Amino acid sequence: MLFGFGFALAALAFLPGGESSAFSKVLRHSLIRGRAQGPNVCALQRVQGTDQKYYTTCKQWHRREVCGQPTVVTYECCPGYTTADGLSGCPVAAPLYTIFNTLPGAGAPRTRLYSKQAGLTPTIDKPGAYTMFAPSDAAWDALPKALHHSLVSNVNIELLNTLHYHMLDHRYLSVALTHGSALKTLYQGLNLYIQHYPNGIITVNCARITNTDQLASNGVVHTINSVLTTVSSSLFGLLDSDPNLETFLTVVSLAGMEDILDDDGPFTLLAPTDEAFSHIPRATLDRILADPETLRALLNNHILSAVRCSEAVLGVEELSTISGQQIPMSCQNATLSIGGNATVLQRDLVATNGVVHILDRVLIPDSAHTVMELAEMRGANSMLDAFKSAGLLEVLQAQRQYSLLVPDDSSFLDPAVQAVLEVNQAKVLQDHVIKQRLQRTQLHHGQILETLGGTKLRVFVYRKAMCIENACLGNASLHASDGELHRVDRVILAPTNNAFEMLAAEPQLTMLVSTLKTAGITEEMANKERLTFFAPSNEAFAKMPPKRRRRMFANREDVATLLRGHMASKMLVGGGVVGRTTSMLTSLTGLKLKVNKRNNTLYVNDVRVTRADLLATNGVVHIIDAFLLPGLNTRARAGRTGLNQQDLRMRKSLLRKIRGMTHRSRMRKAHQPRHSRGRIVGM
Repeated sequence: MLFGFGFALAALAFLPGGESSAFSKVLRHSLIRGRAQGPNVCALQRVQGTDQKYYTTCKQWHRREVCGQPTVVTYECCPGYTTADGLSGCPVAAPLYTIFNTLPGAGAPRTRLYSKQAGLTPTIDKPGAYTMFAPSDAAWDALPKALHHSLVSNVNIELLNTLHYHMLDHRYLSVALTHGSALKTLYQGLNLYIQHYPNGIITVNCARITNTDQLASNGVVHTINSVLTTVSSSLFGLLDSDPNLETFLTVVSLAGMEDILDDDGPFTLLAPTDEAFSHIPRATLDRILADPETLRALLNNHILSAVRCSEAVLGVEELSTISGQQIPMSCQNATLSIGGNATVLQRDLVATNGVVHILDRVLIPDSAHTVMELAEMRGANSMLDAFKSAGLLEVLQAQRQYSLLVPDDSSFLDPAVQAVLEVNQAKVLQDHVIKQRLQRTQLHHGQILETLGGTKLRVFVYRKAMCIENACLGNASLHASDGELHRVDRVILAPTNNAFEMLAAEPQLTMLVSTLKTAGITEEMANKERLTFFAPSNEAFAKMPPKRRRRMFANREDVATLLRGHMASKMLVGGGVVGRTTSMLTSLTGLKLKVNKRNNTLYVNDVRVTRADLLATNGVVHIIDAFLLPGLNTRARAGRTGLNQQDLRMRKSLLRKIRGMTHRSRMRKAHQPRHSRGRIVGM
């Protein structure tokens, strides 16, 4: 049994020609999954309630579904092997017959019958080297009745020609059915178009091979799930021949892409019907048709850069358009969807340079919409309502090549924001309109952006965040026909005061303001650029023991040094600290300031920031509830734990000893002989 399994695995790993393929890799996985049933047994997933079976990859195996339908595991002999009485699994190599006699065992008895009726038997029942893609009985039954009747009633011409179109004049095993190849048939040299996908599925003119590599003495049989029809038209030819695609054909012509769809490829063309275009507002459609660049963007969004047959889609996939955009294609039961909201009405119309899927909706890319349309589509209701109530919608719609900063709806509920909007709504909204069209990739640290309201906003780039003032950009930056839309996490309230003026306006910082004046550094604060100031509140002053406060504040220079230790010459807003990332700042006195977040609260050197992001024209202020001095912070922590500084020192010493003992224990265990671990030696 072990020998049989090893032999089969070797046979799959080293196919004829020493090559491997996506299908052979998937088959190898199925063989491994079925080895418990005996040698040369393959495990397949069968869609419940159907005869559809799939060899699957490891990733698909664990999902236990195909197109949202549950699957059950079934076991069969791997290609080329059969069972034997009294032996488990499939230990015997299957005997070879001619193609004519191999067809029934390959699941295509009707094809054998039709071959006999059409006079094909002398060809496929004699020595030679042929490949036959044999439709299953279900495939023949799925033909329209009129077509089926026409074939079987004219066996000497129509049926024979059809069968010849399913045959190649060479033996092509699955490994030789390479992706994108075109193979000449026995019918007038017309081509069959092969796709060999990474998930192991192989299609012929978009019909799936369901039973692969059924070797015969005079060739090989591959069973397929559809009857093939001849392919002679290009993608453009298919469009031109369908009366329901006239609008899309007009779009192709206006964009000047007739030659591309006629000669280049291979592509997957997603063609919306005339009815699909009727769902687009007339003004929007006219604007798109009148703008060559927008028109080309629309068309590019309907052309995939590779052939994707529906049979190869087993779940949700991201596919690339010819412009590099990603577009999802998914299947749910028998429904195939593209772009999230378009349903495929007719699939797998094969052309000489690709395949066409006909859609019930137009896939309008972001780049074909205006900024305002994108804002409405993305649910920026609070922002749009604010523009409307301020009478600025027409002003915004008149802008060209601009950038719109759209805050989260929840940020409009902030009482501070609402208070400012009541007084100066128009100015705040205009400060969210940047006069330039700037993509996210064009923003850089230190950049100054001029708004429609005349304000100059600052750009800050951190390791894991990009912020405009203290509003940080999300991932949803969108490229529109007339500008860019950037989502930000808050409403931008542009500062008008310098750092000292900001402090003086805060009632909880009165003691700090007085101390700054005493230290004589108010002018220094007002003039310094890009300042971050961790400002001790009145509460921080109250926490300091009176004796220490008197001693430290007795000397003006000492006070100035103390306060400069809370200032850094690099501007750090709260949104610049993301997740578990720690940002390091150096104060004006050289003190290291470690800034991080815990439970969405900002800390600096373990001191809590009680209020963050008080923006100033020359920096930002964060209010803290303790002074940034190692001695004072240790005392504060000691006070919270009920220990004095001596107790803390003793605790640290004890912890160091415990760590040392643990380390020595690990080292002894590491050097202990492996055979003596976990049992009594010598017994």
